[in-house]
Amino acid sequence: MGAGEDFRINAKWQWSELLPLRGRSEGVALEMKLEYLPNGPNGLGLIRLYEYDPGEVRELKEIARELATGAREQISLQGEKWIVPVDDCRLTLQRGDGDFGVRRVGPLSFECELTVDGWRGVVSLLEQFCNSKTKRFQWLTQLGRISFLISLDGQWGRPIPPD
Repeated sequence: MGAGEDFRINAKWQWSELLPLRGRSEGVALEMKLEYLPNGPNGLGLIRLYEYDPGEVRELKEIARELATGAREQISLQGEKWIVPVDDCRLTLQRGDGDFGVRRVGPLSFECELTVDGWRGVVSLLEQFCNSKTKRFQWLTQLGRISFLISLDGQWGRPIPPD
């Protein structure tokens, strides 16, 4: 192992010591990760939210509710304190005139545009994740060329044994 790799391990360890204790499982802090994968389902792109606790999903559900009711027009998800962008992934959620789903606006920058009804649907889809650490996954939208997924372990499309 090279010196650079040692530094990364030590830097990660030091950072984890600064994270709040809430949401810890086996000594690891859970904060919702936001990540883009270029090769998701059907060989298309994927934005995924994973490694979260139910409180963070409730925060996300509230954002979707605000987009559905008009209390917000848009929000940059990576700006939320409970989001950890992987590789500087950026996702703006916005209400619009059409259900366009997720589209790329920069190398690792994306927008998810849905109508009022689209955001109401997202609110409903998130409900099952708000009160427990379900091991299920849910597509929040598969409109367009980039899908949008929430999954505790980041996985999709394979059977997961029940709790």
